[in-house]
Amino acid sequence: MLTIKQIDSLEARAKRYLVKVEDNLYVEVQPTGSKSWVFSKMSQGDIVKKNFGTVSSVTLYEARRKRDDLLQQLEAQKAQQPQKPKGKTFEEVAEEWMQVKCIPNTESRNVERQRRRLDKYVLPAFGTDECRSITGPQVLQLLRRIEGEGHNDLAHAVATLISMILRFGVACGYTDHDVIPDLRGALAPVKVTHFASIHKPEEIGELLRRIEALTPCIAKFGLLLCAHTFCRPGEVRAAKWDEFDLGEAEWHIPAGRMKMRRPHIVPLSKQVLALLSEIKQYGVSSDYVLWSPRDPMKHIGSDSFKAAFRRLGYEAGSMTSHGFRSMASTVLNEHGWPADAIERQLAHVDTNKVRAAYNHAEFLDTRRNMVQWYSDFLDAVRDGRPIPSNP
Repeated sequence: MLTIKQIDSLEARAKRYLVKVEDNLYVEVQPTGSKSWVFSKMSQGDIVKKNFGTVSSVTLYEARRKRDDLLQQLEAQKAQQPQKPKGKTFEEVAEEWMQVKCIPNTESRNVERQRRRLDKYVLPAFGTDECRSITGPQVLQLLRRIEGEGHNDLAHAVATLISMILRFGVACGYTDHDVIPDLRGALAPVKVTHFASIHKPEEIGELLRRIEALTPCIAKFGLLLCAHTFCRPGEVRAAKWDEFDLGEAEWHIPAGRMKMRRPHIVPLSKQVLALLSEIKQYGVSSDYVLWSPRDPMKHIGSDSFKAAFRRLGYEAGSMTSHGFRSMASTVLNEHGWPADAIERQLAHVDTNKVRAAYNHAEFLDTRRNMVQWYSDFLDAVRDGRPIPSNP
């Protein structure tokens, strides 16, 4: 609950914004600094909004009274409407899906992202509607509104989210149909953009020379780990010392940290072992290999690699930390390494789910030779030496 003093202290921004005062009562602040009382409530599937006047002309007491009167009117209108058949609302099904499917099987970052999409877009549109009554045109109206705001990728992501919830509802008997497949072709297609990367040996050599020229720091070590292991940047940034078996020259990434939720074994080259030894010499007490300089109990953030690339002189459209994966894949395929071993090293999903459950260490011997050859390749192009032949 906001006080009048707090309301008076609200400052104007470039765009208008709402601040909650009490249940269903908000203050809307315009870019001009003007402030108005606004009523907002979801009623029978629609958002009811009403302006009660400016803060300067209507007191808080009067705004509350107007709010209460309008709530009574809406309740009276609802009582006159025929009762819907009793069944789980979309919001109830969505919450059950979150608890049963999403939260236990997804990284917290993705859980938060799906929650935001539900709260901001989906639930205000039809959260109180019975799940069984959701229609394709109803969903399409929401998706086109998102698309109309210039968020084409988000519209498709929200469609996927709604589809997962409806398919869960079908399995549980809460609804009969997932309407999303019926909307195929109704939205503009997503424009696929690949992570920026470089592939020519002379360009790779120049990149590595620039990285090596950096003053020793955690970001530099992180870029080199990405380059030599070609693991996903998030997997590298959150790597913990207890995941490494340095005697066996292996990095065991647990399923919970992998994109596809499967454990992954990464063979380590001699160059990576030497790099890990160099990092250990700093003697920082942290569980993380790439600890945050601000708080050693945490790992470095997602912007660390981006900032390092900017310092190296690479713009966003030329090279990214994720681009090391594309770079390695291109080089290894061009030099005749087995495609299955490359895909396994990249931790890409095996389309045969039964086979994939048993082969997380498959091609390990081949991959040991492959990652060592690749590290030797990186050293060679960095130093201007001949590229090593395949073992």
